[in-house]
Amino acid sequence: MNPTTEKSWKCVKCSKIFEQKQYLDRRAITHETNSQVKCERTHMKKAERPAFPCRLCPLIFYSQQGISFHVKNHHDQKKYFCTICDKILRSSHGLKYHIRASHPTNEAPTYSFEYCEYQSRIKENLTSHVTRMHVGVKGKECYFCGKKFYNFFPLASHCSRIHTLEK
Repeated sequence: MNPTTEKSWKCVKCSKIFEQKQYLDRRAITHETNSQVKCERTHMKKAERPAFPCRLCPLIFYSQQGISFHVKNHHDQKKYFCTICDKILRSSHGLKYHIRASHPTNEAPTYSFEYCEYQSRIKENLTSHVTRMHVGVKGKECYFCGKKFYNFFPLASHCSRIHTLEK
């Protein structure tokens, strides 16, 4: 990690220059072996990738994490019931979030931002709103073209649409 000037940092692996060291550090993570394996697997044709079929339905996944997430969220028998409105959720975290967002008590604060009319009973939602809409922080960068995104899901969608080898 060699500084090229007082206010810039150059990656020793790809020579890309960054204005802040934190961005260089984040870039270094993409050069780790595990990231390279994921990158290579992403750009393989689907027919060449290892497949993980679901044993409970006809869906097929191309990563162990994908099949695990699917089974947990679609086939697990564990259910969490809201005692206020009878909504059924799949995780205790989801139930807590649902209750905070949908059934606040009088003591629950409402979080708002002084420069717009946005309000939320969940502080993390307000923080996310301010970051995305007012500050414009795009913390997820595409490894291939450098385009930036607010969070991982649009980045993943971008990569699968723009940087895939399949036609």
